[in-house]
Amino acid sequence: MKAIHFEYILMTPLQKIIIVIVACAFFMEGLDGSIINTALPQISLSLHSDPLHLKLALTCYLLTAGVIIPMSGWMADRFGCQFIFASALILFLVGSILCGLSHTVMQLVVSRIVQGAGGALSLPVGRLLFMRHFDKESFVSAMATTATFGLLGPSLGPLLGGLLTNYISWRAIFFVNVPIGLTGFYFVLKYIENFKDPDIHPFDWKGFLLLAGSLAVLLLGLDTVIDPIFEEGLALIFLGAGLVGVCAYWLYAKHQVAPLISTRLFDSLSFRLVIMGSIFARLAISVSPFLVPLLLQVGFHYTALQAGLMTAWGAIGMLLTKFFFRRLLNYFGYRKLLILNSSLLSLSTLVLASLSLHPPVVLIVFILFCNGVISSIQFSSMNSYGYSNIPPRLQSMGSSFMSSMQQVAAGFSIALAALILECFLHSTNIMGTYSPPAFRYTFLCVALFPLLGILFFRRLK
Repeated sequence: MKAIHFEYILMTPLQKIIIVIVACAFFMEGLDGSIINTALPQISLSLHSDPLHLKLALTCYLLTAGVIIPMSGWMADRFGCQFIFASALILFLVGSILCGLSHTVMQLVVSRIVQGAGGALSLPVGRLLFMRHFDKESFVSAMATTATFGLLGPSLGPLLGGLLTNYISWRAIFFVNVPIGLTGFYFVLKYIENFKDPDIHPFDWKGFLLLAGSLAVLLLGLDTVIDPIFEEGLALIFLGAGLVGVCAYWLYAKHQVAPLISTRLFDSLSFRLVIMGSIFARLAISVSPFLVPLLLQVGFHYTALQAGLMTAWGAIGMLLTKFFFRRLLNYFGYRKLLILNSSLLSLSTLVLASLSLHPPVVLIVFILFCNGVISSIQFSSMNSYGYSNIPPRLQSMGSSFMSSMQQVAAGFSIALAALILECFLHSTNIMGTYSPPAFRYTFLCVALFPLLGILFFRRLK
């Protein structure tokens, strides 16, 4: 950390400004991903909806970000970094304001889609700015400095969300982004040149529409299994159509020269194994920030502030892990660390089930802190191993794919967790609305997923 701080001092004024610009985007994205979780019960009351129905506001945001990320790099090369980054910040701010002004669930969902589009365009373009303004030696320092701000967002999100929801209004959580975004927008227009790539290849619009449409239909089917928006039976049709669409994209991409996501990424066995294993692990990692605030508030009637104070410790655990993760990796190596930590992730998810017994607040905080540490180790291991196994000629596309996969997997994780919870809430064996035992059984089911990931991680070198 001292070396990184020293390198930051030696950076040029323009490099420092670029760090501030990208850090604004990283911070807003991280903050917005966690700040809404604490406010879900209050938003549902205000919009006269069930808290679980608001999962669409979370999943649509993540899915939109996931499908737009692969096109952001192309758009930056085609229209220029300055134009796309500034547009992304404005789009994110417009989406945030519209979220705060929403009066129906559908208005909130549409506004979150606008937000997701802005966030998806800003982050990859930020990395592109680093690549163009930093050499290899200072690039690591710049990314580490910016990543700290990205981690501060999720750390402050639950606490800030609880404070604003408790003492002002849930609508205020979306207006926090406005001054941060305007600051980034000013610096972008003043200091960033509008770089373009004259030799850019045509964009794969057919592949984009096919993949985005298939994922959207798949998510819609998952969202409507228990509480159908349409007639019963259509959920299975949506699920089937979505799976067929994803398979159709795979066949389509195999025969394209410059597809949206190349199937050549999966030529490496190590890359295929870590992607498959990480999908199961992410199912468990993404569930806790969604279910725990819901359990604390609708199950035990804690205030939004109290729930935010407790869940913030999970994000603090994730933030602190970055200081010792490298030592763990050097000691165990990727394969052993992924297998061992997947087991711990399953165990920590099992322990989360004990929250339904309403333990003392100190124990709740300790459990959430440990879960945050374990989740962060898993997340960092999967990401770094995945990036290291991308062939050099496909690194740009592989980076976009990894970022996109994280968002899409998180969206489907929330939808799947909500589906499992709804199954138990509708069970005749569980009495009462949002009965804590339903959360217990949901966590017990989710705890199985990291164990399935071990089946893939154990085959790694």
